Amino acid sequence: MSKNETILVVDDEAAIRKLTAEILESQGYCVFLASNAEDALDVLQSESIALVVSDVVMPGIDGFQLIEKVKRQHPGVKILLISGYNDYIAQGNSVEMLNKPFRSAELIFSVKKLFTAN
Repeated sequence: MSKNETILVVDDEAAIRKLTAEILESQGYCVFLASNAEDALDVLQSESIALVVSDVVMPGIDGFQLIEKVKRQHPGVKILLISGYNDYIAQGNSVEMLNKPFRSAELIFSVKKLFTAN
């Protein structure tokens, strides 16, 4: 179980956003949702978020641009990017990545790994 860590899930696809939240909530995490990067940045201003799980490909600000803003504005927040496009995985970013579609266990493993890393 989690230690009450808060996670912000950012994805423009409502079904994926909802499913990801359900998986994380089943493990005891407190989950906030955002449908785009702009909304995510608003949530980060008003809530204490420990981890951002964000899709890479989104309209407007994409996941890579979002994480750059998060790193600058909220340097202690951990980041997990998810993408259905393998091309984005190979961009050489020093951030944890997870390929869509993913299994529940893969998401949980990645999240726990990030929370236990220093």
